[in-house]
Amino acid sequence: MAFFLKPKPAELILEDGNEGRTIVADRKRTILDILYGNRIAHPSDCRIGNCGTCAMQVVAGQVKSLTDPSYTLSAAEIADRFFLPCQSRVASDTLVVRRVQRPRPTPESETSS
Repeated sequence: MAFFLKPKPAELILEDGNEGRTIVADRKRTILDILYGNRIAHPSDCRIGNCGTCAMQVVAGQVKSLTDPSYTLSAAEIADRFFLPCQSRVASDTLVVRRVQRPRPTPESETSS
């Protein structure tokens, strides 16, 4: 008989200004799905990691990226611990994240090289 252990739930803390909101997080769901499941609004457009609209920043803890974030995020953003919650899961017992504002590319910056 095989026993399959359910992963221990994690604690996801969303820093929002001077406050923090703590959520019990299922490690098998994406962070964006966890936010939406807890009725926390967060911007997103594509939900597949292409647009970067949902980008957040890790303050403490670890995330597991399901796709390569360098397709959407710059090397500097990745070094600053930015991640895509639509394509990431909680990987540590406690994860503290914050919302960030990423500049949207302008048509000029997309065509100039």
